[in-house]
Amino acid sequence: MDFRPAVESSAAGVARARHRRAAAVQRGTAGVRAVAEKLLVHGQEYLAVVKYSAPFAAEQLHSLTTSISRALQSLRRFSKELNKPRARWTKEGITP
Repeated sequence: MDFRPAVESSAAGVARARHRRAAAVQRGTAGVRAVAEKLLVHGQEYLAVVKYSAPFAAEQLHSLTTSISRALQSLRRFSKELNKPRARWTKEGITP
């Protein structure tokens, strides 16, 4: 991440700065993208620039969808367990 104070305070100025930095990153390396966002850190405004490659973004998306899939499967199992006729779940038994 590139944390530099945002020199221009207007929205249009910040957008121009984002575009210049993103264009510079994209010209330098094929398949690399950049995202810039204004952040307030300890009372000062900074422009955070993150550059990433397409394979990295795809890997992160795959990891996220895998985690969500596992969580949903666990919820399905838990739901089936709760729906069993002899299940004796109470609020006290579920919460620690």
